[in-house]
Amino acid sequence: MVKGDHCVHVLGMTKTLAALTMKYEGNVALTQPIPTASSTLDYRLCASETAPHVFSVEATPAEPFSVAAIECPRSPAEGGARSKEDDGKKAGKDRLMSYMAELVQAGCKNVVTQPKACRGEQSFTLTSPSDAACYNLLATSYFSDVKLSATLKDPSGKSLPVPEPDSKIRVEYCAPKAGQYSLSLSASTGDYYSCVALDCPRFGPEGLKRLKSLGR
Repeated sequence: MVKGDHCVHVLGMTKTLAALTMKYEGNVALTQPIPTASSTLDYRLCASETAPHVFSVEATPAEPFSVAAIECPRSPAEGGARSKEDDGKKAGKDRLMSYMAELVQAGCKNVVTQPKACRGEQSFTLTSPSDAACYNLLATSYFSDVKLSATLKDPSGKSLPVPEPDSKIRVEYCAPKAGQYSLSLSASTGDYYSCVALDCPRFGPEGLKRLKSLGR
């Protein structure tokens, strides 16, 4: 099972009134209790962690029975997305393209990664030479209640400034030294959001604005 992905219905049925007992033999805590013994079983599992989830089912008295596992979409209440990945509006892409156009107009025309729909946590490793262009990651959600959060660390593991969580954020840095920078992005819900990365010229309007804010 994958955290935040589809849920699964574990089903069991007998032809008589024999009781089916389900037991869980995994290590990840379940979010819903195992059902009591019955001639029919229907247990919905929405994984809270990515891991194997092992169940056993037995009949009392012992007799043949049938079991099945059926994958079902996760509802928003269970951490599922409120839109489809290719829904430009509700996956945040329309809002992102408008935000991106502002930076392009300001001279940030080098697109590092193309606009895409994202979900869950995203991790990036960025290799920056000395005096490189200023890196900008834009991320947007259609839903105002979604809080997008970021962490950014320099080659030594020191945390760098990032914006407060919001439904629209811009993570930017003008690398003070060469090396590999690590950036992670996450959302407060299971909804899709969109992100894109651009470089702004270090001594262009946006780059100079960032350098000034860093006191450089």
